[in-house]
Amino acid sequence: MKLFQGVRVAGFLGLLLITGLPAEAHDEKLPPPDTKAVVAAATLSFTYSEEGLSGPGATHLATLVKGAQFVLLGEEHFDHEIPRFAEGLFRDLKAQEGFNTFVVENDPLAMETISGKGYRGNLPAIAKLAKDYPFHIGFSSDQDLALYARVTEIADLWGIEQAQGAIRYLERIAALAPKAKRPLVEAELAVAREKESFTNLGGYIHDDEGTLGRLQALQAALGLKAGSEGDILLARLIHSAEIYSFNRRGMEGEYVGLYNNTWREALFKKQFMARYSVAAKKHPVKAMFKMGSYHMYRGMSPVRGFTIGNFAHEFAIANGSKAVGLDVIAIGEMKWEDIPVWMRPMLPDVKPGTPIIVDFTPLQPISGLLAKQLPEEADGLRLRAYVHGHDAMVVLPDSKQATVKLTRE
Repeated sequence: MKLFQGVRVAGFLGLLLITGLPAEAHDEKLPPPDTKAVVAAATLSFTYSEEGLSGPGATHLATLVKGAQFVLLGEEHFDHEIPRFAEGLFRDLKAQEGFNTFVVENDPLAMETISGKGYRGNLPAIAKLAKDYPFHIGFSSDQDLALYARVTEIADLWGIEQAQGAIRYLERIAALAPKAKRPLVEAELAVAREKESFTNLGGYIHDDEGTLGRLQALQAALGLKAGSEGDILLARLIHSAEIYSFNRRGMEGEYVGLYNNTWREALFKKQFMARYSVAAKKHPVKAMFKMGSYHMYRGMSPVRGFTIGNFAHEFAIANGSKAVGLDVIAIGEMKWEDIPVWMRPMLPDVKPGTPIIVDFTPLQPISGLLAKQLPEEADGLRLRAYVHGHDAMVVLPDSKQATVKLTRE
């Protein structure tokens, strides 16, 4: 009898796995909720500056992030206002929740450098580094550089991106290489200097199909001591060239583009944990991430990688805490009616006059109803992935493109 009962239970569980229960079940006797009213109630306005946020939306956001170990800010790169909003949010998190670490989608060597003596809090010095070494700081708008300078005065700044800007890496490797083998590095450095510039940022590490093989040959020829600074820097450069090669080959038609995303997300996690494991021995780490929108999704990103954002959510839970994910939409000069169709059920009908936050907590149980408002099933699936992939959306209605005067003039 017990065996029979076990079979029945197993069969029932199998049926659930096959058919699934309604993800958003409700009593059919009750009318469905008014989705517009739910969205309206979840939408609150706020104002911001580099010093902090204020208004009803700011108050609500403070409630959302209370007790969080990580806050994840997904962004559109090279926007003028997002760095200002990010700094204001981080200052609030520091004051209210004790946040002490700022994690960005930039080269780790570059972020270590600008966190050090002579650079910390020094915008002119940071801008000069970015200008002298194109692509070393991948996201180097005037607004981002100002953000880094100000953040380094009050917190730790971690870069968890792959190696960018090969010139500075190769300069350092040349200085560390045995004298007799230094010309080998200098020859490769000359190639990087020729190909890498602000007008062709990926000319060496991405576009040149011979880069990966040459770096691997250089690694074999140098025979640097395992774990030494030079060995670590060269290994970073090689791994970065591998990741970029997947993207280049994918653009050429080879079916390897996925690995550009999956390998990169894995590297983010590895780089983050390398910094975290050291810092956590000194003090509890509470970090805000500022990275591209797709990297901050909970779960799988739209480009099929299990994200560093998802890792942060799970890691925070394992630590007895939580992570809160925010996606920032900068409208700028785009017309409100040009917003993608799949986003519209989550937003007001007209462009807001002030920044707003839309709390997704009450939208998640009705995401199926929101999706049904869209004519295409694919749009509905995208909406649901977005709503469940984040805890809130922030809309900055009056943004514009970032400036790059500090590095281009």
